Amino acid sequence: MNIQPFKQLARVVVAAIPLTFAIFAQAQVAPVALSRPNILAFELESQILNETMLIEVALPLSYASAPGDKEYPVAYYGDGGFMFLMVANDNLRLASGGNYLPEIITVGVDFKDYLNPCKRLQWYTATAITGHEVCGDVGGGADDYLSFLEQELKPLINAQFKTDENREVLAGHSQSGALALYSLFTNTHLFDAYIAASPSVYWANEHLMTVADEFIAANVANVPSLYLSVALNELGDDSKGPEVVAVNEALFSQVFRMHMKLESASISIPLTFQSFADEDHASVGGRAMHDGIKTLFAEGIAQ
Repeated sequence: MNIQPFKQLARVVVAAIPLTFAIFAQAQVAPVALSRPNILAFELESQILNETMLIEVALPLSYASAPGDKEYPVAYYGDGGFMFLMVANDNLRLASGGNYLPEIITVGVDFKDYLNPCKRLQWYTATAITGHEVCGDVGGGADDYLSFLEQELKPLINAQFKTDENREVLAGHSQSGALALYSLFTNTHLFDAYIAASPSVYWANEHLMTVADEFIAANVANVPSLYLSVALNELGDDSKGPEVVAVNEALFSQVFRMHMKLESASISIPLTFQSFADEDHASVGGRAMHDGIKTLFAEGIAQ
């Protein structure tokens, strides 16, 4: 496992803000790279996945001045390349005002080339499919991905930061939401709570439904909390035509049936289900992550 780089993380520049040449010419100033002291980033060479991973970390505002024995809960987010900045700032705001959220460490996890859609389809799904319109034969890497989280990433985060290993959340949207469900069903206690926003239950002929049945039949004790959500209009406005209406109903129905399966299960599953009438698949992620993290900590994971 090779970290590039990891020394002096507080000095790592996370992102330079691109501005147009015309603005700089008019102002007669040179662009500068900006960093925030509580936002860190590094690359991690995963031996399990044989992938270069992009890891981003947002530390609580009190982190530098906290006592040495202070420990913070950790929330890990799939699709970090798209999700991290949104959830990191939201979690910081929730913790800094009111009593919505304790201070937590936010970790975004993604592939270095996260703009390649085939990466997430390969590693977030438990079953391979053939003939995908973009990626061809793809999928089936979820077990290896969970091994990466358990054996490479979590030990690294716990060694480098002041973490509470009894308060860890795995969150995801769409395919990474399906990964969160798969972790709950197959590696239940890898995390202490899960957020699955509009999870891709449809993948591989709803294979997750079968995995859920096996999980329930195993009669697992002390099941972690799950926040499950879906948008009513997954593909957007129904005015786009009858085909969109049909797909919207199917996508919503799949997640709703998953909710009903877990709600009526013979084992006790701490479950919160929420649907968003005014959101679609692209827009629901932010709201679901906001409501989900608040819900989980309000229900006791922070205790």
